[in-house]
Amino acid sequence: MTQGWGSNAPQYGGGADDGMTRGFAPVSPDSTQYNPFQDGQSGQVDQTGQSAWAPTGPGDGGGAGGNGGRGAKIAIIVLVVLLVIAVGVILATQWNNLVGGDDDSSASPATTTMVLPADGSGSSGQDSSSSASRPTTPNLPSGVTAVNAAAINNEPTGNFNSVWLSGPTTPGFAENVRNAYVNAYLSNRKTDQTVTASSPSTRRTYTMTCVDKTSYIHCTGGDNANVYIA
Repeated sequence: MTQGWGSNAPQYGGGADDGMTRGFAPVSPDSTQYNPFQDGQSGQVDQTGQSAWAPTGPGDGGGAGGNGGRGAKIAIIVLVVLLVIAVGVILATQWNNLVGGDDDSSASPATTTMVLPADGSGSSGQDSSSSASRPTTPNLPSGVTAVNAAAINNEPTGNFNSVWLSGPTTPGFAENVRNAYVNAYLSNRKTDQTVTASSPSTRRTYTMTCVDKTSYIHCTGGDNANVYIA
């Protein structure tokens, strides 16, 4: 009779008893076997393959990951807020540059209304007081375009307030030529003048020669620009 194993004692080496195994009691297949060679049970594994001391529960081992997720969300929110503030500052400081503001350099300058005396015209080199009043209806060439309100409304001429143009030029430049001509006329009362005027579109200054055509003043120059003043 084999000691310690009952009637089903294992046989080793042709039926001889193995003295090293006699001191251990038999265990059933369904129970968890204890390993006497381990110093502790921290590494004990059950039949499901999990450690008997594995951490469980939603708070075990997940704190670091949860804090990291919340930190990333906070960082994203801060970045979005800073971006909104930056856009607001740009719009507040650069609004005029972005939308053009109220200062449109290409817009036509205002026409200064000038009222001439009744004998307000003179030929080149002569004082205007020695000549008869100017015609109130100009005999303009065909193909001209009215520039300012006085010309568009066909107001009576003779006071140098009506402006037309033809050729490759712009209303803004024609207005500047008219204003330069009026300033020159008021300085010496001569109807033939040479003036300089700037172009809002090219931002360049051009010389214009203005000649009295009796019922209107014809200014030419620049890039074949034609301006008519009456």
